[in-house]
Amino acid sequence: MHKEPRSQEREAENAIGAAEPAESGDDSRDWEKELENILGGAAEAVFESSDEEIEAELRSFGEDPEAVAEEVRSVLLDAVDRYERTGRPVRAQKRDSQSSARGRSWPS
Repeated sequence: MHKEPRSQEREAENAIGAAEPAESGDDSRDWEKELENILGGAAEAVFESSDEEIEAELRSFGEDPEAVAEEVRSVLLDAVDRYERTGRPVRAQKRDSQSSARGRSWPS
């Protein structure tokens, strides 16, 4: 299914709007969920775009589509390699690493 560019822009704005700063003193926000919503919206917009639309978008930002494609390929291959070595998704590895870092005693 292919959506019109304006429809994709509205979806991205809605995802980003969901992550606008909360009122001061509001610590109840689920930042991980908000980031997941933003990334999900971005992934959906890319998934529904043609190769030509993506290339044009990258060029409009002064990016070289071939260089960006190679960087994405590298990131994905690294994630696959790390998963194959550990049997766990990279996201779970990062979460474990963050949890252990929080429990450490850091010098002042």
